[in-house]
Amino acid sequence: MCVTAQAQLQDEVILKVSEVEKGRIWQVDVDFNNAASDNYTAFQMDFLFPDSFQYVENSLSPGTRLLAHTVSAAKRPGSIFRVVAYSHTNSEITGRTGALYSLQLQAVDRLTAGSQLLKAQNIHFVKRDGVECRLSDAQTTFTTAPTGIADLQADTYVEVYNLQGMRISSGLTWKEARRQLPKGIYIVNGQLRAVYP
Repeated sequence: MCVTAQAQLQDEVILKVSEVEKGRIWQVDVDFNNAASDNYTAFQMDFLFPDSFQYVENSLSPGTRLLAHTVSAAKRPGSIFRVVAYSHTNSEITGRTGALYSLQLQAVDRLTAGSQLLKAQNIHFVKRDGVECRLSDAQTTFTTAPTGIADLQADTYVEVYNLQGMRISSGLTWKEARRQLPKGIYIVNGQLRAVYP
């Protein structure tokens, strides 16, 4: 833990979650308040996503404080998702407070109403001189409403019917069928689905 003796300030990671697409996509903003210390050049942290959520591919986006840094993410064994940032030139993370990066989560199953816990743990920041600081875990909760219909995976084979009960498509994956269907409402594997171009 990196704490200054004079002011008893503690560096901390703050998680903020907002719903971007109702019942489907949530944005996670990761802020860093380093009023206690400076000279940080790199970090890593592990996320534990709530059940029924997964990372949206290619949604990791550096914030304004990571001007000369490479930011990457990868799924680790188990249900851990790791984010790492570093600078090839050993450049400092700019400022003392604000956004480090953002990423998005998507619901992969039916959601039940209630609180969802998002947690970042094993948070390590490294200073320019190589000193490593382990910060306290960060967590936040956000509320979800029930969706009632599970998202279909792109590679799931589907049976598609129009609202009159006539079969429109069979033996295709959901991704293939969606490409061929005009905008409208369909019965897909027994559930109503809206198709948008």
